[in-house]
Amino acid sequence: MRFFSRLKKKQPRRYEGFAYDAGELSAYLYSGFSFFILSLRNGDIIRHYPGDVATFAQWLEENQVRNVKDETGG
Repeated sequence: MRFFSRLKKKQPRRYEGFAYDAGELSAYLYSGFSFFILSLRNGDIIRHYPGDVATFAQWLEENQVRNVKDETGG
């Protein structure tokens, strides 16, 4: 039974109130003004204003969506 306790809980692929599945996202950047700029795998760029910025950012990280800020050092 210890094996199962070590398994990480699988994150939902969709965030409540967000129209896209995590697999459709390529990268993101938090604007600092309550919204995220997101790059979709199809090449589109969108803005999202989540009700809870911290929870949305955590969902992005847990779904391994690339954070552009980490790459630019900004």
